[in-house]
Amino acid sequence: MGVGNWCFGLAAAMTIGTAAEAATVSRRVSFTVVSAFDSYWPGDERIDTPLPGFWGFGTGSSERGTLTVSDCAGAGCLFAELVVAGRTLFSENVSGTFDKFSGLQDEVSGTKWEEIAWNGLSGVLQYTFDGHPDYTFADATIELAPVPLPAPAILLPMGIGAVAAMRKRRRKIS
Repeated sequence: MGVGNWCFGLAAAMTIGTAAEAATVSRRVSFTVVSAFDSYWPGDERIDTPLPGFWGFGTGSSERGTLTVSDCAGAGCLFAELVVAGRTLFSENVSGTFDKFSGLQDEVSGTKWEEIAWNGLSGVLQYTFDGHPDYTFADATIELAPVPLPAPAILLPMGIGAVAAMRKRRRKIS
C-alpha cells in the first residue's frame, strides 16, 4: 500500500469519525458560584442577605464539570446538560448552535427558573426564585477547564530540533 493510499484512508477515517461525533459535543468546564443572596422587599426598600453558596457549592470555589450539547436525535433542536461534581444543574432544550447557545429551564412557570448562556469559551448559569415578596438569586460562571499538556508533547519539538541540528551539522562536515 503506497503512501498516497495510506493518507487517503486516514483522511477518510477521520472524516467518518468527525461526522459520527458531530451529534454530541462535550466540554470539560470549571464551574464557580460568583454570588448568591436572598432578597426581601418589606416596602420600597430591598434588603439583601448573602448566602454562603448555592447548588451545594460554596461561593468562590471552583468545581470541575461537563457541559454536553446534543442535537436531540436529529429532531432539529439542541439539548444542553451541565453536570458538576456528579450533580445535574441544567438539563433542557436550548436555542443556538453547538458553540453558542442560551436556554431557560422553568420548573414552576414564572416562579423558579435557571438560565444558561454559552459563547464557546465561557458562559453563565443564573438562578431566580420569585416568591414575592422574597426572592433568591444566584450567579455562576462556566469556563473551559484548562487541559494540562503532557510531558511527551513538550519533549517532541525539542527532539525534532535536535535531529535537525545533527543533520545540519553532518552536512557541514561532509
